[in-house]
Amino acid sequence: MKSIAKLLLLLVIIGSGFGTWMYFHLPEWAMKSHTISDAAVVKLAKGVRLTDFATDLEQIGVVDSAWRFRLWVRFFKDYSRFQAGQYRFEGVVTPALVVETIQSGKTYEPFELQFVIPEGFTLRQVIERLEAHNVGTKAELWAIAKDKEL
Repeated sequence: MKSIAKLLLLLVIIGSGFGTWMYFHLPEWAMKSHTISDAAVVKLAKGVRLTDFATDLEQIGVVDSAWRFRLWVRFFKDYSRFQAGQYRFEGVVTPALVVETIQSGKTYEPFELQFVIPEGFTLRQVIERLEAHNVGTKAELWAIAKDKEL
């Protein structure tokens, strides 16, 4: 009987230690930033389990630990508020920013434009036509046109 009581006490101490670690460490981890060198795009489909989504985030480098992300979301956030869609992350990110972006539904839609420049068009005519198609303002398009690196 004494050995069972000791075992239970040991389990309570271990559980308390893990709970304390989780309470203090995970929120701190969620605010820790890291830099993504290349843009990472991840798709969250409806019905995807948190475990699978966390693994996807780790594989593309958005978070550094799938299991920490999973625990943090389970205990401190609400996975049911995650909105399905395609998301793009680049530069400096934190797990907290990832969750905020996905819960707010700020999805990523790649921009594509097919545009034919008729032979003989001047740069001014090209810019006017692009502006007419809502690609940008004249000032923005002129700035791009004058950018030597582009």
